[in-house]
Amino acid sequence: MSDVVRFKDFSLDPEPIGFRIAPDDFECYPEIPLDVMMDVVKASTTQASGPERLEQMLQMLEGVIVDKHYELFVQRTKRGTKEQPNPSPIGMRHIRDLLPWIMEVYGLRPTEESSESADGSLDEDTSSTDTASPED
Repeated sequence: MSDVVRFKDFSLDPEPIGFRIAPDDFECYPEIPLDVMMDVVKASTTQASGPERLEQMLQMLEGVIVDKHYELFVQRTKRGTKEQPNPSPIGMRHIRDLLPWIMEVYGLRPTEESSESADGSLDEDTSSTDTASPED
């Protein structure tokens, strides 16, 4: 008799995903469709600059952040007016930190590079050809 499983349930329990840019918390979808994931990758690797790049990032975030929270997010990316100033704007420093985190949360890559070398040893300033110092 074969050990091959003929039916497997790949359903995932939705875990809440969110982030904070003071003073607001933003809720994200527990899972995003693959086309949104492609937008995330494009946003992280694009060579576009200026307004085009910013527009691309906002479109990508629309697929990640739950609608009611996305509206608030977009409001906070705007300048504001004298009548309605924006005391807590969201800027590029936020986006620069947010994008790698989104990639990690949704399974693309870790946010920080490992400090270990390819062979698993710690990356230090010593060479493998250095001699060990004698014990005192």
